[in-house]
Amino acid sequence: MLPDFLQSSFQNYKQDTDIVATWLAVKAKQHGYPVDIEDPSKPSSTSKRLKGKARKEAKEAQAQVGTSRAAAASSTKPKYTVKIKDFVSLAEFIAGCTNPVIQVPNAFATALDQAIKLRAQHNDRSRESRSEDDKESRIAADATHSYFLGILERVHEILRSRMPAGTSIDRTSQPFKASDTANSQDTEAEEEFANRFGSLALEEPSQAFLDAPGLPTKPKSEAPLQTSYEAETDQSQEEKYLAAHCLMNDIRNIRSFVRQCWTNYAEQQLSLVSMSVATNTAISLVRDMEEEFATRFPGTSGYEDICGPFYQVQCLIRGESAETKERQDDLINFKVYDLAEDCLVTTYTTLSSLQDVVKPGVVPVYKQGHFGFRDKSKTWEKMTPRGKFKDDQLIIFEAFPDLVLLSMITSRSPLAEDELIRGIRAMLPGRPMPLWLVFAGRCFLDIQHTMNDAVGNGYAHLERTAHAMKSSIQINADFHKTLRIENWPKSNDLQFTELLGIIDYWVMQDVIAERRAKIKMKVPTQDVIAEPFFLLKQYPMICGLFTFALKARYQELCVVFINAWGSVMYAGHLYNAVPSCTLAISTTLYGRKNYSVKPGGIWNL
Repeated sequence: MLPDFLQSSFQNYKQDTDIVATWLAVKAKQHGYPVDIEDPSKPSSTSKRLKGKARKEAKEAQAQVGTSRAAAASSTKPKYTVKIKDFVSLAEFIAGCTNPVIQVPNAFATALDQAIKLRAQHNDRSRESRSEDDKESRIAADATHSYFLGILERVHEILRSRMPAGTSIDRTSQPFKASDTANSQDTEAEEEFANRFGSLALEEPSQAFLDAPGLPTKPKSEAPLQTSYEAETDQSQEEKYLAAHCLMNDIRNIRSFVRQCWTNYAEQQLSLVSMSVATNTAISLVRDMEEEFATRFPGTSGYEDICGPFYQVQCLIRGESAETKERQDDLINFKVYDLAEDCLVTTYTTLSSLQDVVKPGVVPVYKQGHFGFRDKSKTWEKMTPRGKFKDDQLIIFEAFPDLVLLSMITSRSPLAEDELIRGIRAMLPGRPMPLWLVFAGRCFLDIQHTMNDAVGNGYAHLERTAHAMKSSIQINADFHKTLRIENWPKSNDLQFTELLGIIDYWVMQDVIAERRAKIKMKVPTQDVIAEPFFLLKQYPMICGLFTFALKARYQELCVVFINAWGSVMYAGHLYNAVPSCTLAISTTLYGRKNYSVKPGGIWNL
């Protein structure tokens, strides 16, 4: 079963509200709703009669684009907006229809329940975050978010009698209550909400229907266009906070999934390649969610715009301020460290401090231990909040110079690079840091904490894979050294030679250490960390992507090679032919009547 976070929860919520708006509009219009609810919001403009040359040029221009406009108009599906204030009147009209009585489908009831559930949970948290004295904020919120929640609940109440039994929650006896999503467990009701198609029944067609003659269909050009509806969009701060709340909840779920994946890898239940690809895909998914957020709320850019207000409100719910510091040199409020770590504030604070000193084409170099040394005597989970924050800083500070070096050379690499490398390459002072880059940095840290002392197993796996490939290629080359066929000229061996060069350069030798040594020659006063393969031993995800790239390239070359030589195919034909030949000879010698057939088609004497 696919995880729920493959689509953002806010996007699911918008789809639910659009389902509600579409069904209300379509049903009301089908049964003669007296008011025109179609509002395509076409811009109005005054037209003036052109004369002379201007009129002639206008006609020519219209003739040139006439055909394309007609084609576009025939294929464009009109879309109208249903205003929120019309929801109640539409529901009352539908509920008042008695000839015939309109029954509410399961899909509509489920979509309405899910939209109310999410709104209600957010409404309780939003009220908790506002103080009693903040009257203006409370009034503004009631005019936007709470107002829409009341509209949805009113629609549910009006149409409750038309809903099938057991398809909706009774709001009177079971009101929605807010709960901490970080600590809550999935209930059976939540699992039921997650599948909007679960209530659909599969019916087999009758024989009469199957035997019925086909009906003539109209050409596509004659098919009437279906009208599409959507709920009125809201650009208020309350709606933006709701979207940020959904986004952070999705990121929390994705991060938990990634941690569990690497725990399974540490227990040797899953492969390095699958974990690396899954983690990189998760970061790409967060990037898509961030882009969707920015599209829905123009003017939003980077982590600070999305998560900054959300984190501050969450601190207020705890009765704390995000700006409160226990010590003068504290970068965060450690009283709410769990919240700051959950909202990726700790990772953002560390990366933003490095972004301020990044220069294009320049690698930051500092002495080993300049920021301190990690305490590896205890696991990260057993550290204090200050110890956790300090350990995260040291991990990133130690790896950052090599990450910058890797970002400079992997752009020309024949292997692969992950989202973290791409994000670091784009870091510049003053540029808003994207949320997905902060999440990528958090994944880098989570892998370290999950793997602990076994974090170097990623590079060990890459090295074993490279050695096996290299040995296989060399043995095969020695065997075919004096053998030649027309389908495989000697020039084709250069492809395997090139792959051997890639393995030697990117895996067998420490290319980052070589670049680091050149920098040390230019800056002789700096003591640069010189541990061999330091970054790869701390970076199992890039090792997994390197392994995947090598395996994919190796497999492609091997398939071409064996197809050209035919060795595997000929051996397969021989393997299939031998049992038949043996059976024919045996039946000739012993007679067919002396054989019996047992289950599985095996002939025995």
